[in-house]
Amino acid sequence: MSDRQTNERLDELETRNAHQELALETMTQTLLELEKTVAAQAERLRRLETQLRGLQPDGGGQTPLDERPPHY
Repeated sequence: MSDRQTNERLDELETRNAHQELALETMTQTLLELEKTVAAQAERLRRLETQLRGLQPDGGGQTPLDERPPHY
């Protein structure tokens, strides 16, 4: 392989490496954003579950919320 071919090959490999580094950095940033989104959604789900538990009667023997009380 001549020096010219070696230099061209090296330039091509360096260019490909630079593009791959950029792609990797972009994917890393996207992954970090998605991780924040998932964490926020998980926290929101925990809060909603807590609110839902607060609305449900404790135990199976109690009357549903929309049932009329016995004095009607």
